Order: sequence, then structure tokens, then C-alpha cells
Amino acid sequence: HRDLHSFPTRRSSDLDLVITLHSTVGLEAIILDKPLVLINLDEKKDLVDYAKRGVAQLVESLESLPEAIDRILHDKDLQLKYNKGREVYRKESQFHLKDSSLKCANLIANLSGIVGYNNGLSNDNFKLGQSRSLHEG
Repeated sequence: HRDLHSFPTRRSSDLDLVITLHSTVGLEAIILDKPLVLINLDEKKDLVDYAKRGVAQLVESLESLPEAIDRILHDKDLQLKYNKGREVYRKESQFHLKDSSLKCANLIANLSGIVGYNNGLSNDNFKLGQSRSLHEG
């Protein structure tokens, strides 16, 4: 039995699919357009039900996991369904993801004393990757 943490790290582009259990890794799989298997072995509900949103294959028993993996990797109709579901989910969530990035940038700027949150950053004056000072406007 090999410890899960002993597996070598791989680039996300190398992954065939992502399997998760109550984790934000599911959102990362959707953003990276990777097939997603969502394991739920108890009554605990996920904050976002990716299976109901049409972006993940739900597995509710470990016995059904091999079949779910096989289906998501080989069933072309199912792949098309989940590809379309991920595309729609990304488009619907794009504003919220961008808004979250700005909130994080404002929080970091506020905590570091660069810019107060009340006169914080916006899409107009903040672009990822810019090297200018935040004080320059």
C-alpha cells in the first residue's frame, strides 16, 4: 500500500482526470478543463454540487469508482457532456473568479499598507503581471 503523498508531483497538463473528496481541487479541475470525479461517501453535502451542475461524475461508493473512472475516460458522449458543462460553468463563474482575485489583491494591499481597501484596486487600475507601483495609479 503506497502512501498517497508519495506519488510524484505532476503538471496539471499531464493529468487525465481529477478525483476529489470535499475539496476545492474540483474547482481547479474545472478551471483547467480536466474531467472530474467527485467522491461523496457520506451524507455531507459539498458547498458546490459539481455533479448537479453537470461538470463532474458523482461516485457514492468506492466499489463504483473504477467504473466511473472508465466511463469518464472512454465514454465519448459523457466526455462531451462534461466538457460542455465545464465550459458553461467557467463562463458563468468568470466574473466571480475575477472579482475574487481583486478582493484578494485588495486584502494583500490593505494588509501591507500599500492601498487602503476603501480606495482599493479595480479592473481599471490593476492588471495581473504589471510591474508598476500600486501608488502610481
